[in-house]
Amino acid sequence: MKKLFFFAAAALFAMGINAAELNIYASQLKSGEVTDGKVEISYLLNAPATALELQILNADNSVLSAIPLTDEALLTKGAHTATVDLSQIADGTYTWAIKAVAAPTEAVVEVTDNAAEEYSFYLPQGLEVDKNPESAFFGQIYVTESTNGAADGGTATTKATKQGIFIYDALLTKLNADRLQGYTGNVTFAENRQGPKRLAVAEDGMVFVCDNGAETSGVWMMDPANPAADFKPVLDLSKRGTVFTTVSSLDVVGAGEQRVLYTMDGIGVDLGNAYAYAVGTAETPFAGEPVSVFDVKVIPMASTDNSIRFDGRDGFWIAQHRWGDDAYKALSHINAKGERDFASDKTLLPFTANISYRGMMNLNADKTMLAIGSDKKGVVFSIAYDAETGAPALTKLYETAALGNNIDGLAFDYAGNLYVASASTERMYAFATPKADNSCVTPAAKKYALTVSNGTTALYNLDQCVAITRNADNIVVNASVQVAACAIYNLAGQCVQTLQPAANEFTVNVAELNAGVYMMQINTVAGNKTYKFIK
Repeated sequence: MKKLFFFAAAALFAMGINAAELNIYASQLKSGEVTDGKVEISYLLNAPATALELQILNADNSVLSAIPLTDEALLTKGAHTATVDLSQIADGTYTWAIKAVAAPTEAVVEVTDNAAEEYSFYLPQGLEVDKNPESAFFGQIYVTESTNGAADGGTATTKATKQGIFIYDALLTKLNADRLQGYTGNVTFAENRQGPKRLAVAEDGMVFVCDNGAETSGVWMMDPANPAADFKPVLDLSKRGTVFTTVSSLDVVGAGEQRVLYTMDGIGVDLGNAYAYAVGTAETPFAGEPVSVFDVKVIPMASTDNSIRFDGRDGFWIAQHRWGDDAYKALSHINAKGERDFASDKTLLPFTANISYRGMMNLNADKTMLAIGSDKKGVVFSIAYDAETGAPALTKLYETAALGNNIDGLAFDYAGNLYVASASTERMYAFATPKADNSCVTPAAKKYALTVSNGTTALYNLDQCVAITRNADNIVVNASVQVAACAIYNLAGQCVQTLQPAANEFTVNVAELNAGVYMMQINTVAGNKTYKFIK
C-alpha cells in the first residue's frame, strides 16, 4: 500500500499537479422561494469542506439557527444545489449565510500549477478580486494583460495572450470566451505596461480600469455581466490633458449616486496627484472638476508605478515604485485630515534594494491586512490603528516565495487567500495563506432573503437546538439558536440568578449557589428549555 501511494504521489508531481487547496469560502449563494417548509439553495465551494452549515440569521446578523449540510456530496469543491428543511423556523423573513470549514492551513502554499497555461500572461499589470457578497460577481478574479504577446518562444499561451481584462471564477477557471484574448470593450489602450493598467471593483461588482498612456489615458467601467460589450468611459475623454492627465492607479468607494472614484494622476511639483471624482453611477462620463485628496508636498511621489487604496477610515494607503529607501517612500498612509501619519523605512522593509519595485499594494476585505510587492515577493502585514492618534502600525505576517522583481498585481479574496501577478515570471499565482481556523461565513445577498410561512412561531426541536454540559461549578450552554435569557430557580420557585447572554454560546457560574436542587430555564427565539441540576 505504501509503495502504491508513493508511486501515485510521484506521478502527480511529475504531471505538475498541485494538490494544495485555497482557504475555503462559499460564493455564488442563491435561493429560491420557501415552499412547504423547504427551500432550494445553491453555492460554489472553492475548496473541499470538512463541515458545512446553512445559518439562518436574525435582524442583527446573529445566528438564529444553524442547519448542518452533512451529505458528503455537498462538501466537495465546486457548484452545488441543496434542498433544506426550514419547517422548524418561525414565520418571518430572514437573511442567511453559508459557513464552510476546512483543515487548517499552516504555511503560505502555492495552489496554482506553475506550469499551467491557464495562468500565463505576457505582461500582467493589474489584479483584483470581487470581495463583496452583495455583488452578483462575488468571488471573480480580474487580471489585466497590458501588452500583446507574440508566439516567438516559450509556450504559445504565455507569448500569445492579447491585451485586455481576463476573468477567473473562485475555482480559478478562466471565463474569457477567447482564452487568449482579454476583454477590451473596444477601447484602444496604450501598450508597454500602460494600459489596461490597475483595477478596482465597485460594491455592485462593476470593474473599473485605468490607462496610463499620455495619449490614451482615462478610466473605463466594464460590466462583468457582459464583458464583451463596450466599456463605458468614466471620465470625459475631452478633458484629457486638462482635468486629468495620466491615470496610473485607482480605487472606487461607495455605491450608486454616492460612488466616488479616486485616482493617482500625473506627477507634478505643484499639483495634487491624488484626485476624487464624484462619478455616481457612471452612466455618463464625469465632466466636472475633481477634488485633490493630497498634495505631493504631503506625500512626495516620484513614480507612475503606484497604488491607492481607501482604508475604510476616510484615509488612504499609497504605494509607489522604489528601488531604495529615500525621501520618496515606498508605502505611506494619509489620514482623514490629509496628513501623512505613516511612512515606510528599512525597519518595515529591510532590503537594500527592490523595496517596492512596481509600487503594487492592496488590502483585504475588512481592511485589516495589507499586501505589498517587495523584494520579489508578496509580503503581508496586519494593520493596527492607534486608539488615540489613529496612526497605523504594521506587523509582518508572512511572505510568498520569490516571484521576480516585477510584481504588478496583488489581491486578497474574501477568505484571505492572496493572488499575485508577476510580469517577471509571466504568471498569476494563487496562495493559500496561514489560517489556523480555516472557516469562513459568507452571507447571501439581501435579495435572496428567505420568507418563511410555516404558520408557527416555534417548531424547533429544542433538544437538538440546545446542548447543556456541566463542568464543576460551570454550566456550559451551546445552542444553534440565540439564547435571549437564562434564569435559575430553586425548588421553591424563587429566581436566584439571571443572565441575558444574547448569544449562542455562554457559561453560567453557579459556585455561589447553596447546596440543593435547581432548575435552569433557557429562553430562546425558538422556545424555552429547562435543565435540572444539583449543586
